[in-house]
Amino acid sequence: MATPTVEFFTPPNLPVTNNQLLTLSTTDAVPPITEYQETWAARNGYADPKNPTSISQPYEQTTLKVWVCSPDDTRAIVKGYTVENLGHSWPRTTDGGVATFNATPDEIVPFFEAHPFCMYVCMY
Repeated sequence: MATPTVEFFTPPNLPVTNNQLLTLSTTDAVPPITEYQETWAARNGYADPKNPTSISQPYEQTTLKVWVCSPDDTRAIVKGYTVENLGHSWPRTTDGGVATFNATPDEIVPFFEAHPFCMYVCMY
């Protein structure tokens, strides 16, 4: 019997240069986030996604990988945060969180303020 799979893909209304599906076994606890980040960078035109443009540690126990996918388009950037011992959870210091920063006010809100989406994109 074949193992069931789940496919993650870019919605059809987003520009994609390399429309690959990321297929995961449903027995995987979470998607392979590093692979997903690299695939997203490749879709945005980054030539060598295994080697990000930069790697830093903006917060304690947190690694940030950045792929600058276009020298001319400041929107073509992929950022991937990895928090040690966090697992698949929302980075926060409140409500029992174990991270050293709060992702919502520190990273998520500024991202959406800089990249507003129309209703059409949000629906897909």
